[in-house]
Amino acid sequence: MMNSFQHLPYVESETLQATRLLYKGNDTAYYVFLPREGVGVGAALASLSGSGFASIRRSMMSGEATQVVLGLPKLDAELGVGLKKPLSDLGMPLAFDSARAQFSAMAKSDYPIYIDDVLHRTAIKVDETGTEAAAVTVVEVSAGAASVAQPVRIFCDRPYLFAIVDEASGSMLFLGVVNDPTR
Repeated sequence: MMNSFQHLPYVESETLQATRLLYKGNDTAYYVFLPREGVGVGAALASLSGSGFASIRRSMMSGEATQVVLGLPKLDAELGVGLKKPLSDLGMPLAFDSARAQFSAMAKSDYPIYIDDVLHRTAIKVDETGTEAAAVTVVEVSAGAASVAQPVRIFCDRPYLFAIVDEASGSMLFLGVVNDPTR
């Protein structure tokens, strides 16, 4: 478990506690969303949908920093998934149909051109030196300053969510769930 005690943006709601760690350059940030005791990861994730994440982010941007005791497990995870079925279900089944796909304008071929499969692989590693996600590595963390009598405690020793966010646009570049922080 990695531990820190620092001034960080902090927001809480009925379903979760949230904080943000800025990366070097302040262009991207690592957001931590810890569901409240008794609240499942699914409910916390649902609270981020629609305008939920944007509202939490706005509150973090406009509020003062809070003393936060943050405990995060080291993380090293990979995911590889085929997207043929999800993309077909989202409305593009013809692209995968060898008899009916319409990609002949893209290349000359004596055979029909179609998409066989779409594979997606992500990897993320978080440790004391920073975060590696895909081909991007960012190392340093910085935060603002304020004083608070009692620090807030966010200790991720149960399932939690994280996101890597482009701070200029507010877009989530990665969103993940850690179901078992002990592994």
